[in-house]
Parts: sequence; C-alpha cells; structure tokens
Amino acid sequence: MSIRFIGQLIFMTFPLLGALQVTDSALNADRPPAGYELNCESENFSFQPGEELVYKIYYNLNFIWIPAGEIKFNVFNGPGTYEFTAYGTTYPSYEWFYKVHDIYRTTVDKSSLLPTYSMRHLQEGGYRLYEEVVYDQEEGEAKVLRGRDKASATDRGIVDFGNCANDIVSLLYKLRNVDMEALKTAGEMPVDFFMGKEYNVKLRYLGEEEKRIKGMGKLNTLKLSPTLIAGDIFKEGDQMITWISNDKNRVPLLIESPLSLGSAKAVLKSHRGLKYPFEE
Repeated sequence: MSIRFIGQLIFMTFPLLGALQVTDSALNADRPPAGYELNCESENFSFQPGEELVYKIYYNLNFIWIPAGEIKFNVFNGPGTYEFTAYGTTYPSYEWFYKVHDIYRTTVDKSSLLPTYSMRHLQEGGYRLYEEVVYDQEEGEAKVLRGRDKASATDRGIVDFGNCANDIVSLLYKLRNVDMEALKTAGEMPVDFFMGKEYNVKLRYLGEEEKRIKGMGKLNTLKLSPTLIAGDIFKEGDQMITWISNDKNRVPLLIESPLSLGSAKAVLKSHRGLKYPFEE
C-alpha cells in the first residue's frame, strides 16, 4: 500500500464540492442533470489558519487490521493566500513492507481557493517523483516541472486545462465548502482536478448516519462515496465510503476503501485549530 493510495483515500473523499455550483433546475430534479456549471470562485467558511488534522491509516489483509502510517494536514496564513501542507509517512514497524515519505505543499488565493503553486515530493518504496506546478488561472495554463527528484526535475512545458484548476490538495479544502443541500438534492455531482493531467470523478450522497468514530464516540455524519480511478490500486467498480462531520467543519472522520489486495481505512486521530467545535 502506498501513500499514492493514501493521498487518494484522503483527498478524494473530502466533502466535495465547494468548487461546483448546481443550477436551479438541478436543485428540483429527481436525478442529476447532464451537466453542471463549475464555480471557480469559492468562499471559505469551513476552516481557518492553524487547523491541523492527523489521520491514522490501517491496512487490512486476511482480516487483520495493521496500523500502517499517518497523514498530517496543516493550514497556514499568507499574504492574501492560504498555505496547505500534507505529510504522509509509514510507521517504522511497517517500513519492512513498504516505506513511504510523501510531502505536498500548495498555495491558494484566499478569494477563490484556486492554486497558484503546488508541489509534491513522493518517496514510496523504490518509486520517486518530484513535481512543481505554477498555475495561470486566467489563461487556463499550468507550467510543469517534473523529475525523479528536485535536482533532476526538468521543464515539461505548458499544460492547458479546460476550466479553473484545483490540484488535489487545494481541492480537498475547497470541497469542504460545498453547498451540501444542493448535493443532497442532486444525489451526485461531478468534479475535476489537475494532477499532471485532468481527472474527472463524481461524488454520490448516501445520506445521514450516526457513526461511532474511534476515540470520539458517536457523531452525526454525512455519508459520501466518490468514484475511484481504476488502476493498480483500485479495480473497476470499487466503492470508497467516507463519513464526514455533519457540521460547519465538514471534516472527514472515517474513510473505508477496498484495494487490489485487502482493504484500508483512515481514521481521524487528532485535530486542533478547528473553526467550530464539533457538533455531536
């Protein structure tokens, strides 16, 4: 299991979709219409600088849950910007199986939550990737620098994107500001993100549920399921489930997912600096 999976596990399952806007006709429809209007501008109401979320990752093989590692997310304040960081590491006891040390950093404009810069540095077993992206949101272009590490990274030129572009980390925070009533009514919503190229997925709303979260007791949650990108980690038709706090924080509390071998889950281990107290 890699943090490439863990990145998808966390990033793809935040309460998607402050980046999306549902039309009036969609709000009254029995099923989602053929298309949605992407809303580039997104107002933040769910998080603040100083917030920190730490998730413990478990891997299940042969009905045994193994604590594999952690991911820590932080929000920092900048001049007209938010700085987001995410660090994923395996525990020393798990490194004999697969050693991971991943770093993500993203800078976004406060008024839109769109990125101006993103970086990811992945070290997963023998796999290495270093990538920097500078975004020109007005022109719809991204300048990409990529290599095995920072020293060997080379200019990969300009990549066009169809509309406003979020990288995977900025999407995480932008999607915490979704109009949840619109998502409930529509049933599902599409979302795009940029990670070297554009990806297109959907998020399905599965209802409200009182869910017991390890170390936190029973909480009111919203149950969501994003589509997964089939490949070496997920199979076609696999379903990931996430439970998020049914309050203004919109924090993912528990995520469960199948893998090509076994399954995995992420559980909120600790938090600080939330904008609002958790509503039970």
